[in-house]
Amino acid sequence: MIGKEIKNLVMAGALVIPLHQDGAWTQLQFNKIPVNEVQFSREQLTVKVSKSASPLIYRLAEVKMVSSLKWNVEVRGVPPNSGEQFPEDFPLRVGLVAQGDKTMNRLQRWAAADWVKKLFDLTPKAQGLDKIYFYNLDSQSRWLGSSRTHPKSDLMYESVVASLKDGKSKFESTLPKKLPVAALWISIDGDNTDAQYDLVIKELALGTD
Repeated sequence: MIGKEIKNLVMAGALVIPLHQDGAWTQLQFNKIPVNEVQFSREQLTVKVSKSASPLIYRLAEVKMVSSLKWNVEVRGVPPNSGEQFPEDFPLRVGLVAQGDKTMNRLQRWAAADWVKKLFDLTPKAQGLDKIYFYNLDSQSRWLGSSRTHPKSDLMYESVVASLKDGKSKFESTLPKKLPVAALWISIDGDNTDAQYDLVIKELALGTD
């Protein structure tokens, strides 16, 4: 499905996210943090991490009620270690940007960080934001089953839902609740742990109603 116009591919209730063209994705940069190198090919999306971090955003053509999540990924190299505290670096966070009732006035927008402004811009103008629901892949299984509201922002809620086995992860699960999703926010990080590895996304899909 390669062409000038990028569309969501809907097959039997699944929204298959295109991985082959950078025109479908936006990469953000945080202040003073090196960015990941992103490579698009016909078969997969590869993110090269070198003590770096930069989110990838894919905006859906319209808000979809999402009931499940599926991925097939591979890590080449040494991913970030889990550590004794809830990690700041995960080899993969798949974030579902959910529509809600939070909005920002002009003063709040003026004072907000750039990533927060971008997050609010992902939902339809007539609607507001709930938060990003992150589903995390752990490099081991230390934090499997754990969840938290991120200490730096109540706009991020993350759950550790899978762990690597022999450098690979195939994950598919129904979400705890259906979410009205406007975009994907994917984080692949190595800046806090000085990690260097490649994350290869071979498949990414959402179950929709």
